[in-house]
Amino acid sequence: MHPPQFRSGQRTGPKTRPERLRSKCQFGECLLADMPSRPLEVSMGVHGSCHCGSVRLELPSQPTWVADCNCSLCRRLAWRVAYFPPDQVRISGETTAYVWGDRMIGIHHCPVCGCGTHWQTLGEEFGKMGINARLLDDFDEAAVEVRKFDNAD
Repeated sequence: MHPPQFRSGQRTGPKTRPERLRSKCQFGECLLADMPSRPLEVSMGVHGSCHCGSVRLELPSQPTWVADCNCSLCRRLAWRVAYFPPDQVRISGETTAYVWGDRMIGIHHCPVCGCGTHWQTLGEEFGKMGINARLLDDFDEAAVEVRKFDNAD
């Protein structure tokens, strides 16, 4: 489940309690945010999608660097991972999570075309999530720093 998207003119909740918004998270109950009494307008500057377009990604900016991880999964999927705080990312469309190893993150992919889209934590928050930068519109790997992550197992 992803946080709701707010646009100018929408109410944040019932008239009696607009200051707080609660939601069930996919992996337990969580408080999304203390929301101001007026709606937020958030502009996302970078867009992307899986191959079939069923899953859409929106980020505040192009990544300045990406990770080239050599773990057994990233090596096979050829991901270039960009990291963003989860509250700065919008993902729309259904994804399926693959969970393995230490079971701390879910690696999500589109159930239609199979493109890996992102990873996110399954419990403890790391303050970041990983986005497959190769799915971003106009992503140019030559224009960003590529950092080698040695996570071979």
